[in-house]
Amino acid sequence: MDALLSLRQKLGPGMIGLVWLNATLVVIADFVQGQPQPLLDLGISLAIAILCLGIWRQDRTGTQTMMATAIANAVLVSMLVYAFRGSPLQSDMHMYFFAVLAIMTMWVYLPAIIAFSAVVAVHHTAFYFLFPFAVFSGDSDFSRVVLHAAVLVFETAALAILIRIVTTSMKSAESLAQEAQEAQAAGEALRIDNLKIQTTAAEERIQAFETAEKEAKATMKRAIRGLELALTRLAKGELNFQIDEPFDEAFEGLRQHLNDTIRQFADVLASVVEAVVIIDGNSREISASANDLSRRTESQAASLEETAAALGSLTSNIQQTSENTLKAHGMARTATDNAAHSSTVVTEAEDAMRRIEESSGKIASIISVIDEIAFQTNLLALNAGVEAARAGEAGKGFAVVAQEVRELAQRSANAAREIKQLISASSSEVEGGVRLVRNAGSALQSISGSIQDIGTLIGTIADAAKDQSLGLKDVNSAIGDMDKTTQQNAAMVEESTAAAMTLAAQAEQLKQMVDHFTLPERGRQNRTASRSEPLRMSA
Repeated sequence: MDALLSLRQKLGPGMIGLVWLNATLVVIADFVQGQPQPLLDLGISLAIAILCLGIWRQDRTGTQTMMATAIANAVLVSMLVYAFRGSPLQSDMHMYFFAVLAIMTMWVYLPAIIAFSAVVAVHHTAFYFLFPFAVFSGDSDFSRVVLHAAVLVFETAALAILIRIVTTSMKSAESLAQEAQEAQAAGEALRIDNLKIQTTAAEERIQAFETAEKEAKATMKRAIRGLELALTRLAKGELNFQIDEPFDEAFEGLRQHLNDTIRQFADVLASVVEAVVIIDGNSREISASANDLSRRTESQAASLEETAAALGSLTSNIQQTSENTLKAHGMARTATDNAAHSSTVVTEAEDAMRRIEESSGKIASIISVIDEIAFQTNLLALNAGVEAARAGEAGKGFAVVAQEVRELAQRSANAAREIKQLISASSSEVEGGVRLVRNAGSALQSISGSIQDIGTLIGTIADAAKDQSLGLKDVNSAIGDMDKTTQQNAAMVEESTAAAMTLAAQAEQLKQMVDHFTLPERGRQNRTASRSEPLRMSA
């Protein structure tokens, strides 16, 4: 069965790959589960995989290869279950037996399925009695083995039925393909017979066609001669002719269409000539207007550039003025602060002068007391002198003392009087100083208010200058945009001028090309064609 053999050849590498995959899983499981003899399992798995690979290379679809891969996969899955001994996943790994058994169905070979199932059955039965921990984890009875065996038998039976169906289907398909090939061969023979009949009929038609072809060649020769003459005159640029001599019925329509085409082509070229003249004149006018517009645009661009430069300078000056105004505003604010500070100092000076005035009043009071004391002392000294005079010699010493006291009291009174005069003069000066300090405070308050007003005005001027500077910047930007637009317009005008000149040159070239054709005589206002020259064909 070629189809089954082809299927096994395609699936062979995958089946060998499954053997190597299971061998790798055994080694990985040993290391992951921490089993004590991973190298032994590695050697056994590697030996099984290499043996299967060698058998497969000798015969890729042979029975030995299919049996070897089935038995090898069963053994490797058993080793994988053994590698999970002591793990709760050991019981779950039994499902891998059934999965690999289903994969073995891809060989479409029933003995391989039976061999795999037999190895699994022997493994479960023997190891259950010899090494139960190599099959199931924990305590289990023989009923579990029986259950697994029943499932294995059912799956093997189902897979056997499936293999039987697939094999039967492939045989039927090959039989149908063979019948189709036989039917195709019979159809090919019938087709050859039909071709022979058709060939005979075709030969008869060819003879009739050759006779008709000779007659058609003669007719075509006359028509071609007329067309050749017409095309020759067309090649020379002549459009003032018509083919008047009629052709045979098969080519008469061609003659009429050619005459109509020549007539319409002549009308079109006449219209083209008139349009070329108009285009040439208009292009020259456009070129002149574009040149004039270009000059005016260049002049406008120069004016805008000068305006932009002047506005830039003005904007810079106004910006500088705005900065200076801001500085002046700051200086005015500083002067206002200084004036406020000076007003505070003057107020303090006024308070100090007031305290000096109060102290002077107190000193004057004290001096008045001293003056009264001196007056009383003088009276006492006078009384003492009188009493000493009454005492005679006994009172002379006391009289001298009384005289000294009197003189001292007199000097104290004089000194107190002078001090009082000085204090009075000082009080007058202090009052004048207080008045001057008050006047200075009022002047400083007035100056501070004026400076604040000046600062407010300078702030307003600074804001206005700032707004004006921003406005001029916007105007300068707008003029810059206008300058760019004008430059772009100038470039577009130059392009338009170049395009107009190119159009004029192309119109002149088109006019020269149209002058190559010879058109029928026509009036300026009426485009109806005059009598065309007939085309004569030689016999």
